[in-house]
Amino acid sequence: MEGYKIDKDALYSKNHIWIKKVKDNLFRIGISDLVQRYLSKIEHINTLPIGSKVRKGEAIGEIEALKTVVDIISPVTGCIVSVNEEIMDNPKLINQDPHRWILEIRAYHEEEIEGLMSPQQYLDALAKHEIDIFTASFLHKFSSKYVEKKLKKRSR
Repeated sequence: MEGYKIDKDALYSKNHIWIKKVKDNLFRIGISDLVQRYLSKIEHINTLPIGSKVRKGEAIGEIEALKTVVDIISPVTGCIVSVNEEIMDNPKLINQDPHRWILEIRAYHEEEIEGLMSPQQYLDALAKHEIDIFTASFLHKFSSKYVEKKLKKRSR
């Protein structure tokens, strides 16, 4: 699919999470360009605290946009060792560059990345509609701010 920013050094999950090896078993994790475009205006990012043990396929945080909150699903089992404070302080930076990392995980089982997609496999899966933003296994939830605004409008 043309137009999407893809990191040629990253691997991608069906949940539109990218993962990139930093060294040894240390990996950086972020969201794909497709997700940041879908969310449009990212307002807040919340992650599990540093030191949290995480399992592949489980939520390790969430990203809140104007109308939606999506889970960040871990592509590996391990321990969160770092959170990108620049992104926590200014989450809109991801809208400018989706290759900014959100957190770092020290993987317990590095071989878990073998089931992830190369950049070309990810683009091919998107083009063939094998995966899309609506079939990803992160949960779509309404933002609490959005719900509050809607409730205020209704009560007027």
